[in-house]
Amino acid sequence: MDNREVSVCSTIHEAYSGNTVQRKQKQRDGSCTQVETPCPTPVAEYNEHMGGVHLSDQLIHHYSAKHKTMRWYRSIFYHFLDIATTNSYILYKEICLSQKKRPMTRRAFMGELSAELCGKPLHTPPARGPASHLPVSIADVKASGISRKATTGRRRCEHCHIQGMRKDTPWKCKQCDVALCLLLDRNCFEAWHED
Repeated sequence: MDNREVSVCSTIHEAYSGNTVQRKQKQRDGSCTQVETPCPTPVAEYNEHMGGVHLSDQLIHHYSAKHKTMRWYRSIFYHFLDIATTNSYILYKEICLSQKKRPMTRRAFMGELSAELCGKPLHTPPARGPASHLPVSIADVKASGISRKATTGRRRCEHCHIQGMRKDTPWKCKQCDVALCLLLDRNCFEAWHED
């Protein structure tokens, strides 16, 4: 038992030959102490002679692109993709260590790699228009009272009016002083300033 239960079957090893390993154990006060834990002989032998395939599977497991699919060739493609990204991260770490730089975490590396493959920057600065064109409330909520804040000061949306609709809105542009809708399904504020 380490982080989870592991079952091992062997016909050539003794069940327990006295091997122990150091493990951290959490105390009630939150601190950790080193504890001698018995380790079965087959587990010690496995860890000593474990090959690269097992290590590769461990690394791939954490950030895998694989998901359930009915087509076998997609599973193979996703596995090869996982191997390629894991190998590229290993090479990246070796290059950083040879140049005495601190490498990114695996998660940050996967984010950067995905962004570069998609051709989009990972961190895009928010698009901003002129600072003076801001939506503000038409009515003064403090003067009209909280109970009437949804209906007080509503005016006809100019953009909707041009398109032949009659829609009232509590929003206006701060600089233009034009009443414009600002809703999830209808953004006249943006459309008005683009035109």
